[in-house]
Amino acid sequence: MQFRFNPVRQATAERLGTELDAFYTGSLTIARFWEAMQNRDPEVRTAGGKRGDAVETLNWTVNVDEDAFDDDDSAMVAMADAQKDALQRFYSHLRVTDIMKQDVMGGVGVLARQMLDARAKGWAVHEIIWKPDPNGELAAELRFCPLYWFENRFGKLRFLESDYQTYGIEMKAGEWLVTAADNYMEAVTTLWLCKRSLLQAWVRFCEKFGQPLPVIKTDAPKGSAEWNNAEDALAAIGEDWGLVLNNAASLEFPPMDRSGDNTFQSLHEDLKRTIVTIILGSDLATISAGSGQGQGASLQGQEDAKRERADASLISETLNRQLDKFVINYMFGPDVPVLVKFALVPSKRQDIAQELAVDKEFRAMGVEISKADIRERYGRSEPKDGEELVGEVDQPDSAEQDQQDTPEPGDAMANEAQFANALRNEAIKEIAKARALEVVSIADTLKDVLQMDDAGKMLNALKTWQLNATERAKRILANPTQFGLVWEKHLATNVLTGISSAPKA
Repeated sequence: MQFRFNPVRQATAERLGTELDAFYTGSLTIARFWEAMQNRDPEVRTAGGKRGDAVETLNWTVNVDEDAFDDDDSAMVAMADAQKDALQRFYSHLRVTDIMKQDVMGGVGVLARQMLDARAKGWAVHEIIWKPDPNGELAAELRFCPLYWFENRFGKLRFLESDYQTYGIEMKAGEWLVTAADNYMEAVTTLWLCKRSLLQAWVRFCEKFGQPLPVIKTDAPKGSAEWNNAEDALAAIGEDWGLVLNNAASLEFPPMDRSGDNTFQSLHEDLKRTIVTIILGSDLATISAGSGQGQGASLQGQEDAKRERADASLISETLNRQLDKFVINYMFGPDVPVLVKFALVPSKRQDIAQELAVDKEFRAMGVEISKADIRERYGRSEPKDGEELVGEVDQPDSAEQDQQDTPEPGDAMANEAQFANALRNEAIKEIAKARALEVVSIADTLKDVLQMDDAGKMLNALKTWQLNATERAKRILANPTQFGLVWEKHLATNVLTGISSAPKA
């Protein structure tokens, strides 16, 4: 039975300072306080929950290590395929729970979320319960354990068999899954204490100065029945304070300065933003919007993608070292090389506005884009036969169209006009294609710039791209290649067409 208490009631600056000192010497009892902060503080809970949600919903896969063997080694290829199937079955049947909340049951998603607690506290620990079956398959159940069940006095976690032990017992490989990372709760602790003290002071301020002072004036002497009745009336309408005065007495209150409200509010907002920034690397869009500052939220999507990739990498590498190897060695033998590995797949984040802008520029350059590519990138399926189309316009049937397109036999001017229009349209298409070939390298460079994650680097690259525009234009003009040839061809064609269609003398 573990000893339990309410850590928030004891979360004074002195107590948490002592716990932090003990943390640096290997005691992990401060994890009790960190758990309470994660559950009760709105900013810690929201930011930490957002980070956990991101990894819990990621897809996973099992990849073959292509560098571990040659492609023409058929035996190794077959072994890799067999290992991949075995590891996929293992993770598909993996069961995960929380030792303190055993109604929680899940698979890889729940495991990823629990392992990410290492980002908060420095470690996340699961007990591994292996479940082999007679058919040679291997399954497992992982049980998430509180961090204060362990100690780190010798540089490696050890299990405490009771709350009153100082030194734990060794944790053997294959019995525990230990995820280790830098923690952010150590930095959040001081900010949390400051925010808690600030809120308490703000509440006291509002209680004292948030309501007016009621005053009853009477001619009755103090202690008389009338005076006592006035006191009773005041008690009935007042909260915690009020005043009964004789008309002969005088009491004045100077106007109260409420400027302290702004000080409390601005400091509280700063503390909230700093806590969220420590956890996420950037603040929440809602905080920036509420304070009128959008600089932190403008790059939030890029920061989310970086953080998600880093978290997925931490989880994948930990499982590769501590689970994948054990599973493969159990099912294929201890001397068999591990040719596969588990991987969490970071989500692909799509900037629709940026992709539409690039597509528009490509069309202006004459670069052809297939409809299949457009549908795949924007998640739009091809319409089925007979379905109503968005923006569909009634088209004349083929007979009517042929009749409209066919000029009268004797209308020579109509034939010449059609021929001239056809030549002009063809010329425009070929010139656009030639122009696109001339500037395709420019477009590739611009596309690479727009895909940069860092806003500062993107801005500098765009400035450099703009400064080099003149030199690029000079090079194209000096070496016209296909662009010039197409112009020459169509100018000559148009001249001959004009001569042939000119009125005869």
